[in-house]
Amino acid sequence: MEETMRARNRVLATVAVTATGLAALTTMTATRPSADNPPTGWRFESSLGAQVAVPAYWEVNDSGCGMTARPSVVRGKGLQTLCYTREPATKELAIIREAPEQSSPKQGSPTTIDGVPAQRDEMRLADGRYAGWISVPSRHVTLDVRTRNPQTTDWILHSFRLVDVDHLGCPTRPPNTTGPPPRAGFVPADPARISVCYYAGTDRLQASAEITGDEAHRLVGMINAAPPGRNPDRPARSCDARTDRPDPDAMLRVTTTTVRIRFSSCTRRGLDNGAATAQVTNDLVRTMMAPVHAGYSLSGDLPG
Repeated sequence: MEETMRARNRVLATVAVTATGLAALTTMTATRPSADNPPTGWRFESSLGAQVAVPAYWEVNDSGCGMTARPSVVRGKGLQTLCYTREPATKELAIIREAPEQSSPKQGSPTTIDGVPAQRDEMRLADGRYAGWISVPSRHVTLDVRTRNPQTTDWILHSFRLVDVDHLGCPTRPPNTTGPPPRAGFVPADPARISVCYYAGTDRLQASAEITGDEAHRLVGMINAAPPGRNPDRPARSCDARTDRPDPDAMLRVTTTTVRIRFSSCTRRGLDNGAATAQVTNDLVRTMMAPVHAGYSLSGDLPG
């Protein structure tokens, strides 16, 4: 009788463990990052028409020269200091990068991302990290992930999406039009938030960020106080206008107003809200670019 009871208890314990395991698995699956909402403690990042979810505490662009051991998402780094810093074996990374058109695509298992053919693979690195990647050759974009936890790697890879407009409202391709201008001022004076869309003068979004609170009010104050008209073109002796591209360096989305900004070119520098133009300053660019965490160039003769 006693042996029968012990056997019954072992069966019940096994059932309980199995049920607990299933509940944990169900919870993990249910809270994976989705295309619309990251789970609590995660955030979206985007670049090059791709969007992923990463843990909210991760740094931005902490890689390459002078990198620390802190985890980081890497996207749209722009201009950067060149030196060699060894990547720590414990460092966790999610890197959205451009795959050159002429390069051979990575070879992995065929899959699709939002209906677009892609390649994917996962592996365990010699240093113990769990790595994986997704490549979308037709979009010239690749995601590389290295973390210390297989679930973290899986969640980041699972969250990878192709987008025409990212989570902050930044279009992958900079539009030629800016939408309706405000009724008063260059931009609305009391925005809840400002979306910064950074293109670096290219035809694809490199990175996006959000400005809120006092910094948002400070930025719109600078924009609305900017002198009317574009900045003067730089002299031909100091800047070759043939290198200028038609695309903006950045766009700001302030409520319903979109402002195109050029600050690194030789010509057509300044702010454009679709109805009027105004001059751009060094201080305005620094305030706008601070949350983007990307390197950028400034024309040397910008005021302020």
